[in-house]
Amino acid sequence: GIDLGYVYAHPEETLAQHIKGIYRLIGNKQAEETVMALTRQITKDAPLAFGERRLGQPALGQRAAAVEIANAIDKIFTPEQQSKVLRAVADVSGTLVGQIAALDLSAPFIQGLPVLGHDLKMTLKGRPTTNWAKAYGHMWKAVANPKAIADFRTANQPLYKRALEAGILTGQSEFVAGVPLMGRALGKIPVAGKTLKEVYPQTWGRMGQAYSDFLEVSRIKLFEQMEGAWQREGGNIYDLGAVINRMTGTASAAARGVGANRRLIERSLAFAPNYIRASLLLMKDLMGRGATAKEVQSTIAAMLGIGFAAYYAEEKVRGREPKIKPWPKRLGGNGADAFTTEIAGQNVGLGSWMYGMIKVLAETAAVSIDDPSAMAVWNNQHPWYRFLKSKGSPGLQLAGELATGRNFFGKAFDSPDDYLMRLVETIVPIAGQSLLE
Repeated sequence: GIDLGYVYAHPEETLAQHIKGIYRLIGNKQAEETVMALTRQITKDAPLAFGERRLGQPALGQRAAAVEIANAIDKIFTPEQQSKVLRAVADVSGTLVGQIAALDLSAPFIQGLPVLGHDLKMTLKGRPTTNWAKAYGHMWKAVANPKAIADFRTANQPLYKRALEAGILTGQSEFVAGVPLMGRALGKIPVAGKTLKEVYPQTWGRMGQAYSDFLEVSRIKLFEQMEGAWQREGGNIYDLGAVINRMTGTASAAARGVGANRRLIERSLAFAPNYIRASLLLMKDLMGRGATAKEVQSTIAAMLGIGFAAYYAEEKVRGREPKIKPWPKRLGGNGADAFTTEIAGQNVGLGSWMYGMIKVLAETAAVSIDDPSAMAVWNNQHPWYRFLKSKGSPGLQLAGELATGRNFFGKAFDSPDDYLMRLVETIVPIAGQSLLE
């Protein structure tokens, strides 16, 4: 207990709290191994003792543990009853997210950037890999044929088995998980519903599948390439699965002990709660030690370093001054235009939480120096206020703006047309919102 950092006065209670953070899925080998180590077999010679009880899970019915530990294990593996209200609100939020994000095939340039960074790092080491390029190519195969992922899974069954046991996440991205709900809702519209129900899966559904496929193939390819070296160096295979998930912008909330209703609340309030969770965990890894930290640090360094050099060179070749000042324009920086280039009259740049974090930290530093008192006022001028507001769900943002009569940037709605335009923006995909201006 002392070695693990537990409060030794109440080891069983502390351990029970710790169990809430382990993997929930009973089929996951790490969860199984963890539970086995915390319990004991009930035998004729060693029956239940005072202060113990039998585990409630059928698969673990012949194992016993201290009551506090057994309660924690059963709570983790017993599905929580979902609130119907929370479920309905979360479904609406997820539907709006899918409607906005599904047509925007930007996964390679947002969640996929660390994968590219890993490939760049391996190239610098003289052992080039092409995981990002292979996943990118598969994404376009999926656009042409949504069944491409099924063929990929069939061709890689043994690899998938090992990857899933290590905790690699597959399936739909949370960015597009609400697309089927929208399709069913459109199918209920009188007269046009049947046609819309057929067309929607071939547009939003097809592109959303391609979005998810890029991320899944990225994870599987990364696992295939990293598995051998990771184990040879003594790394924990479950740590590899976790860091690959984080590097591709996802994390399992359930696996981290988050209950069903809390997950519904997160989905209702945030645009992409698991992407936020993965980003924060990746930041934690950046400041850590060990194999996971080393992988994340070298990958992010390669991505940002080579990315900055490539951007700087590209702007110079085009005869333009690179926009490398991420603080606000009012303070002499480039503001939102930082690290972007102009293509066909539009500013185009890379996404991902890293660039967003660089910009908000730079603005925080600049504002703190220029006007320290401004950091004490929590309003639309505060960099962290806007940053956190930008991570909110579409429904939450819409409700807040309609209630206050001001848009995201604090500009007042002056006419009914402004309100109507804001409602339209809620269902227009990101890729088409510039057409509304």
